[in-house]
Amino acid sequence: MSRKALIVEDEPVTGGLLAEILRRRGFEPTLLQEGKPAVGWTRQHQPDLILLDLMLPDADGYEICEDLKLDKETNLIPVIMVTARVHHKDKVHGLQVGANQYLTKPFTVDQLNDAINAVFDWREELQRRGAHG
Repeated sequence: MSRKALIVEDEPVTGGLLAEILRRRGFEPTLLQEGKPAVGWTRQHQPDLILLDLMLPDADGYEICEDLKLDKETNLIPVIMVTARVHHKDKVHGLQVGANQYLTKPFTVDQLNDAINAVFDWREELQRRGAHG
């Protein structure tokens, strides 16, 4: 059974690229082009990874991330913010609301893979320590 990933990205080209990269890593990606359904979808499907854009047509990526990280059912799901916001204050804000990694567009496949590896290292470390939300 493959691992599930949620991609929340309103740009179809970027969303398709992210989905293809994840498929090659053995994930079964789901792409949402709006942010509002993301929290409910995550609670229902419990993905192994979330790639989250910040600038969405209907929602703020920071708020989505914070909602996920404050929810006991979803707070241990790794979130990688994938965004065009490159300012240091944006990255700091993203990490403050709970993002595990912050990746700016344009990104390379290697950068995305490094971010994915880092979030899974984080999750494995939590499991080794016995953290349960």
